Amino acid sequence: MIDWEKILNIDTEVEALNSIEEFLNIQFPLFTRQIKWNEFGVYVQNKTIHGIGFYSQKIRTIPADLWELKFLEVLNLVNTGLVEIPEEIGSISSLQELYIGGNKIQSCPQSIERLKNLIYFYLLEDNLLTVPEEIGHLVTLKELSISSQKIDMIPKSIIQLKNKGCRIYFNQKEI
Repeated sequence: MIDWEKILNIDTEVEALNSIEEFLNIQFPLFTRQIKWNEFGVYVQNKTIHGIGFYSQKIRTIPADLWELKFLEVLNLVNTGLVEIPEEIGSISSLQELYIGGNKIQSCPQSIERLKNLIYFYLLEDNLLTVPEEIGHLVTLKELSISSQKIDMIPKSIIQLKNKGCRIYFNQKEI
């Protein structure tokens, strides 16, 4: 068992990670490099959590303690069984990479627009019914991939991100 108190410098992160592990009844492996989209584990840099991956862990809901990780740069929520992404996702202002896919999510919260440091955003959900126009406000995006069998088109505000240097993929095709 990993003693997070010896690895992390911030008490709230230690408490949050211990609480998440208890909530999920799992222990996170510790990575020595940043988390990728298809990994389960935690990446720590300078004694703070910078990446967390829930890949293929059937969590169904996001533990509330996740929002306490203020230095989080990468969040992987791929193949977790989630049915929704809470509005609180917008509180992780340090987030640079967000991977959501293979779940049962039908919509993305409008609070996503508060992720002003987001560079890579992958929203690959077969059940996705709508894409919030607010994603078009994320001018730091360099790559956006949206995929859903139930969406015919994406809002103009998102397509305009191309003018700001963002590569956009819709249903696996570059726009």
